Amino acid sequence: MSEKSVCDALKKTGYPVNLLGSHETRLPRISYTMPDENVLYADDARYAAFDQCEVRLYTDRYPDAEAEASVEECLENAGYGSFSKARNPISSERLHETTYTFTDTKGRTEDVEEEEK
Repeated sequence: MSEKSVCDALKKTGYPVNLLGSHETRLPRISYTMPDENVLYADDARYAAFDQCEVRLYTDRYPDAEAEASVEECLENAGYGSFSKARNPISSERLHETTYTFTDTKGRTEDVEEEEK
């Protein structure tokens, strides 16, 4: 999983897509980040790395079933269908945030093998 593959998948929603922290103001909008890497160790060696991704959908309606369905369809079509979902109001900005968190379970064993060489 790469940032580009996640971004390209999310752009299919037709909503603005940016890295987390952008100052886009249109709604609905999508931000994403790849904050963590989960690593599997075996026999005292790094065996595989798994990227984690967070996608945040910001809307002015709660819930926005149409926007959520669009994001979920794009994630599933891109092979990221195993996600957790959490909804949070952001009252100070009069927004609603739906966060999707998922891990690339295919792993990056090829990257780990390259690092070991």
